[in-house]
Amino acid sequence: CLEPCDWNASRRAQKLPHEALATTMAKMPMPAMKVLLGKKPQVLAPLDPNFAPLVLAKKNYLKAVEGSDLFFEWALPRADGVGRYKLPVFADDHEDVDASIYLAGVLIQEMMWQRSASELLLSGSSKICEAVKAAYSKGGAYEFEILQMPRVCGTPEKAFETKIVPVDNLPKAADTPQQCGTVPNGCRLAFDLGKSDVKTVAVKDGEVLYSKETEWDVTNTDPDYHFKVITDALKLAKQELPDGKVDAVGGSATGTISGQNEATWCDIFPNVSPDDYKAKVVDIFKRITKEVAGNVPLKV
Repeated sequence: CLEPCDWNASRRAQKLPHEALATTMAKMPMPAMKVLLGKKPQVLAPLDPNFAPLVLAKKNYLKAVEGSDLFFEWALPRADGVGRYKLPVFADDHEDVDASIYLAGVLIQEMMWQRSASELLLSGSSKICEAVKAAYSKGGAYEFEILQMPRVCGTPEKAFETKIVPVDNLPKAADTPQQCGTVPNGCRLAFDLGKSDVKTVAVKDGEVLYSKETEWDVTNTDPDYHFKVITDALKLAKQELPDGKVDAVGGSATGTISGQNEATWCDIFPNVSPDDYKAKVVDIFKRITKEVAGNVPLKV
């Protein structure tokens, strides 16, 4: 969303595992309000009349900047790919340049949480680059993002960096597609890990034989507790399959899951210590599957 206030303050103020981040403001400058919020949504949000969807603000912006031959570009490299974007912008001395700066920051934030990033590379005019770099540095409006991305990427020991580079030095966009099966035959187990409960399902040839929600305490500091709660819930589901046979296991969890089904960074284990997380949570889905079903295919 986009609002003429600190639209992200409540998220920034939250207590994070092992540290509390200072609350930083991402206030929208008046020139940005004029361009981005010039046209209100036809249907106002009853609980928050100032709410403005990003898609509408972007539409307003692109109409206002139409015809500009200036661009601000960025790249978000990650282990298995690169996110890229090219945004038309106002000139540094234009009265509406703050709209370009503000929207660029929001779009980078959106892309960062969609795809993750190990660093941020910027290219464009000096004013916009320096402003965005400051926003994505410690003490900046997006300090939360740059402190979380190393955890998200599974490299908590490596500090996130924001750099300004020539446009030719920006890496090309790249993605690594993840292949999943599409035929739900045989006997399968599934789990969905939420903040309040563990959802488990047993399916045979596409027919649901069992479905249950089991309460759990995500604030527990003991990784063995989490392993037992999820494992026990899946074992109950397994009992509903013919002869307890399991052909495959599928799952979902909030956070970052690697292509190898590793819990790179999951906020459903917020109070597990960093050492215990690395030792017992990163591979928790693999260990759970082996405990419940043996060496069967797994996709989380």
